[in-house]
Amino acid sequence: MNDNSLAGQDWTGATAVVRVNLFLLNKPVVQSHTGSTLTFVAPGVGNYTINTGYGYFFQNHLATLDQPGEWYFDKSAKKVYLYSTTDPNQLQTEAPVVSSTFFASGKSHLSIQQLAFTQANEYGIRIDSTAGSLTQNIRIQSCQFINNHNAMLVNRAVQVLVSDNTFNQTNNNAIFITARDYLCNRNTILNTALRAGMGEPNNNQYNAINLVGRNATAANNVIDSVGYCGIRFEGTNLLVQNNQVSNFARVKCDVGGIYTFKGFAPATYGYGNNRVIGNVVRQAYPNLFGTTSRVVNSNYACGIYMDGNSLGNLVEGNTVYQVMGAGLMLNVTTSGHTVRNNTFYDNMYGFGYFPDSKPASRNHRVVRNIFYARSLNQQGGLVQTGSAVYLPLVGTLDSNYYSQPFEKDPTFVQTVTTAATPRVSKALTLSQWQQLSYDAHGVYGQTYQSPVVVQSEGPNRITVSNNSQFNTGLTTGATAYTLTPASGTSAPAWDNTEQLDGGSLRLNLTDTTTTKSSRAVINVGTLTFGKYYRLRFSAKGSRDTTALQVALLSSASSNFGVCKLKTVTLSTTRTEVELLLSPNYTNDNTFLSFTLHDPQSKIWLDTIVFSELEVTENDPSNYVRFEVNADSTSRTVNLGGETYTDVRGVTYTGTYTVLPFSSVILQKQINGPLPLRLLDFSAADENCNIRFRWQTADERHINRFIIEQSTDGQHFAPFTFALPTGRSRNNYSMLSSTSSQGIHYFRLKILDEDQSYAYSSIISLQQACPDVLQIDLYPNPAPQLMHLRFQEDRSTLVHVSVLTTQGRVVIPEQSFVSSPTQPVAVPIGVLPSGTYLVKIQREGKVYMKKLIK
Repeated sequence: MNDNSLAGQDWTGATAVVRVNLFLLNKPVVQSHTGSTLTFVAPGVGNYTINTGYGYFFQNHLATLDQPGEWYFDKSAKKVYLYSTTDPNQLQTEAPVVSSTFFASGKSHLSIQQLAFTQANEYGIRIDSTAGSLTQNIRIQSCQFINNHNAMLVNRAVQVLVSDNTFNQTNNNAIFITARDYLCNRNTILNTALRAGMGEPNNNQYNAINLVGRNATAANNVIDSVGYCGIRFEGTNLLVQNNQVSNFARVKCDVGGIYTFKGFAPATYGYGNNRVIGNVVRQAYPNLFGTTSRVVNSNYACGIYMDGNSLGNLVEGNTVYQVMGAGLMLNVTTSGHTVRNNTFYDNMYGFGYFPDSKPASRNHRVVRNIFYARSLNQQGGLVQTGSAVYLPLVGTLDSNYYSQPFEKDPTFVQTVTTAATPRVSKALTLSQWQQLSYDAHGVYGQTYQSPVVVQSEGPNRITVSNNSQFNTGLTTGATAYTLTPASGTSAPAWDNTEQLDGGSLRLNLTDTTTTKSSRAVINVGTLTFGKYYRLRFSAKGSRDTTALQVALLSSASSNFGVCKLKTVTLSTTRTEVELLLSPNYTNDNTFLSFTLHDPQSKIWLDTIVFSELEVTENDPSNYVRFEVNADSTSRTVNLGGETYTDVRGVTYTGTYTVLPFSSVILQKQINGPLPLRLLDFSAADENCNIRFRWQTADERHINRFIIEQSTDGQHFAPFTFALPTGRSRNNYSMLSSTSSQGIHYFRLKILDEDQSYAYSSIISLQQACPDVLQIDLYPNPAPQLMHLRFQEDRSTLVHVSVLTTQGRVVIPEQSFVSSPTQPVAVPIGVLPSGTYLVKIQREGKVYMKKLIK
């Protein structure tokens, strides 16, 4: 390794802690030091290459001592050196005398309880099997592990219990279990592997829990502050449930709070059918010291990370919030994962999907999840692949909810194609996302709240901004544009064909034989994290739906954004564009980029203004309330007299009950007069379906109409919705399926674009037609399990969910195949006692049953 700054000290014999990549800190010993060159003792940094510009530091050398308490042991001289401003004879100094404070090999039926293990050089507890014999029946309970190198290793065992222990100040791994049929639960693990260089240099180090094997559970553990991974699992039939993981990736990154990779565990354990259920993962900011990377990357610090070669896992009912990477990451060479009914809130990216040419990077099922961005600079998701042909091949993505309430731009997913030169990046709206065959029933939240109030605006940072300057200054002077390509038909150029105000900057991609884009970039100076900037310009395209990519790049040749990408859809008429931007990190010499990727297209730009704003930030918590319950009992939240709705439109006042290991996002509603007059609202039976009709007048700025249903006239839940036509006077008609006889109550909720709303009067409808299908629900009351028996002579697909009487979904929709002989069993043990509604959907019909728990 070469470093021109090495001078004045011979580092031979020292250990160099080298940041080889994002996820490894290797520790080679310096064999020789000559000038600016370090030669390491084999194997050096192993199979990895040291990246140019990455960092390192020295340890285990006398010259490194410069802080009180630091020490060095000279083995050859058998002498300890201590850096201290106090007489060492006045200090208490302790040193371990054994590698492991408890070691057993080939021993079974061990019970270790209520002991403290501290300051072990290798392991607090190490239990191994011997050749041909598995260690069995190991119990480690109610112990304390303090300031050990590794706290606990149980290797190649069966029937293990690790429960109710406390771990603190571990230098490397806290818990590492490789076994069958074991339970790791109710442990508290704090401050793990927070000292760079003190952990081990290999993979699967600096972790709180390594859960490896078959038929094992990690549940109800609390993990806070860890150098790399909270819970890493690998094997078959593993359950990771109801754990809390916070403040991870503190020393290394490219990891998840809960993480898996197939390829390290013994092959005898296999891989697959693992479950990640009901966990709470939060707060991660990746440590990038010693790298040339920036914080804006989806895989640096993820909430739940399915990494290489992993397949067939279930991720359900988890909450991930405040991570600086993706809430959910499905990396390249992963397949067959099911991700459903999770909440991803306030993360830099909602998701990251990386499909490629390998079939093992596809066939995922991601349904009914919430991806909610809390700030302007957060991205709904990222899909990255080598070729655009793989973009639609992630798998089945449907019925997910996306929201960016503080972002006016409706694009929420960024796609990146890495094989093109330059990389092709696009930002997609929901309709464009659906064109990739994703989220046919997905919803994009229609609410918008301005993140700031602008107090003042600085000067335009672009001096070459309009037609009078493009003619003479487009490519000359210190503030000129950099054009790609620099020449040829697709080169950006000044255009004087009267498209915009007599002259404009033209991007041209009519010739695609040699180029993939037409791009102009210009330096806009230093952008500061936490500041806001406004970009305004005039534009038009050569055809409708022409897409202009707008980005702020870290350098003129970079493909990586300082803030999230914007795509502006243009038409053949002039458009005045205004974008509010906020960088994810401070960057000098930032370049504003305008790029055209659409073939056979042109774009004209004029009157470009980029300026810094002085603003007052609006507090998102004044509008959005996020409640999370990481406890085993329900928690009641006082809503303080305000009215809120959840993302599915259910309204709440008074209190809200958050179920164990779950969360809710509530949006404050502001009641007020609506810009319309409701003339009529009615419902009528039509062949055992319901025909709704309503009439409005003076209609303006309506977001949608929501029809809510009730079984008792008091507690309502959304039933169906309709979009406004936009005319001043309208007659609406809608036919909806229902299959429950008796009295139905309905009301019409009228939702404005500013999220104020009003209700119609309640109407009722008596349906006398018989049920198409007889459904028996039993037992009722049901303690832990309810059964549904379908009285028919054939099997069909049914969808079952459980709601409160207020309409809130407490057991998300599950799919079953009904059978004439086998009832459907639905676990309800997690629900508190009370009255619920069971919603059953079958062949377009809706059935409602009352359930008592």
